[in-house]
Amino acid sequence: MPAAQTFWAATSTGGRPLDWKVRKGQWSVVTMNADGSPDVRVQAKVGAKVPLIRTLGWGLAIPGFLLAAAAVAFVAIGARGVSRSRQAA
Repeated sequence: MPAAQTFWAATSTGGRPLDWKVRKGQWSVVTMNADGSPDVRVQAKVGAKVPLIRTLGWGLAIPGFLLAAAAVAFVAIGARGVSRSRQAA
């Protein structure tokens, strides 16, 4: 019986979520009935939790917002200077 084999990294039955820690190597996902019978139906969603992504996102967003604010300030200062030089002429 396939379910009795020891090489499976993770298994789930009855529609329960399947969670496992990824390890280094090449992996394949196998969807089958535990007894090897035909007629398998699957509805699957795949996701991953990557703790570093949130930190990296904020680490890039904050300097991005600061640079955008500086750019707006420089454009406003430049526009004010152009309007003053036109009034003087």
